[in-house]
Amino acid sequence: MSMAGTTSKTLHVGARVVSALFNPFWFVTVMFVLMFTLTYLAMLPLFYKIYVIAVVLLFTVLIPMTAIFVHGRLLKLPKGYLSEKENRLIPYAFTLLSYFFGYLLMQRMLIPYYMTILLLVALVAMLVCALVNVKWKISEHLTAAGAATGVVAFYGSLFTTEDVWWLCAMILVSGLLGTARMVLGEHSLRQVFWGWVNGFVSCVIVLFWF
Repeated sequence: MSMAGTTSKTLHVGARVVSALFNPFWFVTVMFVLMFTLTYLAMLPLFYKIYVIAVVLLFTVLIPMTAIFVHGRLLKLPKGYLSEKENRLIPYAFTLLSYFFGYLLMQRMLIPYYMTILLLVALVAMLVCALVNVKWKISEHLTAAGAATGVVAFYGSLFTTEDVWWLCAMILVSGLLGTARMVLGEHSLRQVFWGWVNGFVSCVIVLFWF
């Protein structure tokens, strides 16, 4: 194999690893884990932290991913069918419904609003993705990265004195993820850019208005 072929293969493998590590479904769960381990919220009882994270994991990861997987298997859709925007409508519906009911349940559980609002951020950002998807395709990965950057920017100063470093880390992750999505041919530069903008702006709007 030529040097160019080896380099290209390495880039694709690296891009797939980055895309898998920063799967958008993990956005909310990761934010909760960070809050419960790296801020003063670590003082909360362990059972309470596990309880909240379990609820978040159920409604933002397990339920939507299982529903999308079953939907694909029942309809015998080919691997990678979600790359086409026409095939994303029903998966978007599954995800939005799961996020919505998860948000309602967390409110009924009287979980503090500064926690439940993270689920609302994800819900609004995903709703915008679904609406845009009718005419155009934008990156859900970068939407999650943009939302995470917004959360760190607005919540960082409340929870930690090292918020600048966390913000720099999120910007770096966003750049790596955007590059990975383009290397894999899943998105163009415009789709990556507007995906990130969607996530960040959705976060800002929710935190300011809700």
